[in-house]
Amino acid sequence: MHPRARRLGSRILTMESGQVTETGDHETLMAAGGRNAQLWRTLMHGHQGGEA
Repeated sequence: MHPRARRLGSRILTMESGQVTETGDHETLMAAGGRNAQLWRTLMHGHQGGEA
């Protein structure tokens, strides 16, 4: 199952298999380099590459 992230105000929750695996603001999660950061980099790479 793919992880999902949901933004609630300035707090982000990353879930895998129905369990919260990461929580924090964008800067904290990016600095931690975990799954949320990986998903964000993948999403941004796709947008920079011209994919819809």
